[in-house]
Amino acid sequence: MKKLLKDWNAFEIGLLILGTIAILFSSMICKSEILAILTSLVGVICSLSQAKGKVYSQFIGITEVMLYSILSYPIKTTIMEKSLLIW
Repeated sequence: MKKLLKDWNAFEIGLLILGTIAILFSSMICKSEILAILTSLVGVICSLSQAKGKVYSQFIGITEVMLYSILSYPIKTTIMEKSLLIW
C-alpha cells in the first residue's frame, strides 16, 4: 500500500480517508449490501488514482465496472419484467 500511495500528498490521502468514511457511514445508515459498499470504495479509489494519472487506475476501473454490472443486473431484470407486464 505504501508503494501505491508514495507520491500522494496529505490532501489526497485525506480525501481518500474522508470518502471511505462517508461511504461506510452512509452504508450503515442505509443498510447497504457488501457488494454495494465494495463497488463504492473501488469507485473512489479509481477516481482518485485516475486524477493522479496512474496507469493502474485503468485496471481498478475495469474492476469497478464489473462489480457495478453484477450489482445492477438484478435491478435491470426486475425493471424489465415490470415494464413487460405493463405492455
